Amino acid sequence: MNVADGTGLQFALQWDRDYLLRLCEIIRQVFWPVSVFFIHPLVLFVLIRKTKMDLDCKITFVIHDVVLILFDVYNGYFYQFYTLLPYPIFFCTGVFCNTDTPHRLLLTILAFLTISMCVPYMFVMMRMHQKIISPESRAKLSKRWQLVLMCFFTALLVSNVFGFAVWAVDSPNRDEILNMPEITWTKNVTSNFLVFGKQYGDIGLFDREMYLLLFSIIVCYGFYALCTYHAVFVSAKDNVPRRKSSKAFAIQVRFMISMAIQACLTTLFFIAPLFALGIAMATPIAQLVPAATLPFFRIVFVVVYCCCSCAHSTVFLAKSTYIIQNLVQQEDRVLTGYESANYYAESSDHSEHPSPNRHHTNIAGMLSNSIALYLAFTKSRKQLSEYKKLLILFLISDIIFSTVQELLKPVGMIDGNMFLVYMEGERQSKLSLSLYCGMVSMSFLIFCVSLHVPSILDQRVWHTDFYSKKCIFRKAKVVLKLDFAKLSFIVICLIVDCIIWAYICHVYLSYEPSYFLRLKRFFDSQNNDLPEDLEGSFLIFVSYRDDGSIRWDKFAVMMLLFRIIGIEVIIVAASSIHIMRTLRKRKTLSDASMKMHDQLFKALLVQVAIPTVLMYMPCSFYFVTPFLLPDTVSTPPGLITTMYSWFPIGEWLLDPLAIILMIAEYRNVIIKWLRILRILPNAVTTTKVETITIEPLK
Repeated sequence: MNVADGTGLQFALQWDRDYLLRLCEIIRQVFWPVSVFFIHPLVLFVLIRKTKMDLDCKITFVIHDVVLILFDVYNGYFYQFYTLLPYPIFFCTGVFCNTDTPHRLLLTILAFLTISMCVPYMFVMMRMHQKIISPESRAKLSKRWQLVLMCFFTALLVSNVFGFAVWAVDSPNRDEILNMPEITWTKNVTSNFLVFGKQYGDIGLFDREMYLLLFSIIVCYGFYALCTYHAVFVSAKDNVPRRKSSKAFAIQVRFMISMAIQACLTTLFFIAPLFALGIAMATPIAQLVPAATLPFFRIVFVVVYCCCSCAHSTVFLAKSTYIIQNLVQQEDRVLTGYESANYYAESSDHSEHPSPNRHHTNIAGMLSNSIALYLAFTKSRKQLSEYKKLLILFLISDIIFSTVQELLKPVGMIDGNMFLVYMEGERQSKLSLSLYCGMVSMSFLIFCVSLHVPSILDQRVWHTDFYSKKCIFRKAKVVLKLDFAKLSFIVICLIVDCIIWAYICHVYLSYEPSYFLRLKRFFDSQNNDLPEDLEGSFLIFVSYRDDGSIRWDKFAVMMLLFRIIGIEVIIVAASSIHIMRTLRKRKTLSDASMKMHDQLFKALLVQVAIPTVLMYMPCSFYFVTPFLLPDTVSTPPGLITTMYSWFPIGEWLLDPLAIILMIAEYRNVIIKWLRILRILPNAVTTTKVETITIEPLK
């Protein structure tokens, strides 16, 4: 590739130059104010005023959160580092990043703040472990030994700060490396660099710090994992009588489980990026990895490391009873959830009394979908031929899903560590509910198709002329045509996805005899009778067994769902970046064509964002609540039902309206109709009048 004209750089660094550096800057500008001025103050308020905890643990947690605030301010505003993996180069763009400030000092401060986050958390973990285990346990430590352990871990972690200060030295070949063609563009971004070694795969003296860091991670995180395992899986089983008689013990075990989840997040957001960074800088692994994947690793490392504090705060808020109770109360007020709960308790046959709001929503949704389908069939440009097919597929799926939603009327609820989904009325069908869940999963795949397929449609092919050595823009041509065979393949994939998820829900969310007492107690509280066929009526799971052990098969099903969602989110994000990159390169397109493509892209993003915000994000919280907050949260049946009723509003009404209003051709037709119906005033035409000044005759 030609490096001089910017068509490509080694290790795909042109992505960082053109897109990723700016994207990382935007993420930091948005993240650190939200984290510092909203998330962490909320954590401090809940921790100090609304949390019952021993004084030593509470003070340590406050210190931990204050350090997180300092970390976010420093990393998001003052420092703002970036790395050019696999080159051992760091540079920064923050307020402190000028020529006079040594980069080694800035990196050492970042290491100090990172270590300061770990020490209080290690203390809390050790103290909670000691409170949970029985006094007769061999793992019970005296306060002196606890102090010795904390001094050892603190000294080991602080030694990494000195390692950064001593071994993070610039390479003697710094200027030569920075003048390389694929690196020199960074001088236009900043003047503050830190360069290790002589080339990629060589980090000079800094490899000593990497070894020390690896040893620290193994020792500290090993102790962390050992305490969690011993407290949750060993001590909890050894103290079953004590757990059943002491609510405080059960709360402590749940708190340790929450900290275990935080440990997993620490692995994902902190240890994994550091481990990947060390391998990428200290080994020539870049020769084995496809160059096209390196930009993804660079942006993920920086963003994930910058957002590590948010993971801890989110888990803390998610396990806070005060936050959960207030959220439920607010949702009950807004969504009239308690009124719905009373309604379900008073009547056992709800199918005879449909909600008037849902009925009006269905009418408005059907009207908007019909208008959108008519406009897609009759008012689309020729250039929209391929997008029109996707648009029609999207609208038809909206109608089908919302129709099934209206026919089944699923009801979902949480009662402690039990999650239950059933149908309104006396008729119950586990198979119908499983197919409904399959259609919910299928909607994610529809989102991926609606963004991924346009990203590979209407591609322009670049080639280099052998004689002139100039980049020529070949005549535009469509690489992919959505003919009948390809559309059939897409539909078959959607059906297969629906069947797979329906099978998973039907098999793994099935009734078990141990659930009977929980179901009986719940239906008695609702003044309803249990159906005769319990195995063929519900989708249900209980997150914990009677002995306090977690049901890993149910947890694996939930995690599989979130992994699938994560993969599809990556596909959507990658497709969006690809579309933006393609639109940016198309400099030969007319203004009208660029405007049309921009409208289509924004309409696609809105189509994906509406159901994500209205359904998937709030409902995902309830799916994981039985694992994170067992025996803490109980929701009235009307709450989740009302949240699911948002989905037809988003899918039936807002999605078609977004399509109609954001695409100019469709919007102009609607405006024309409204003017014909005299709902909007007619356009006023103005005539330009030229005035001529006549001078008087002399």
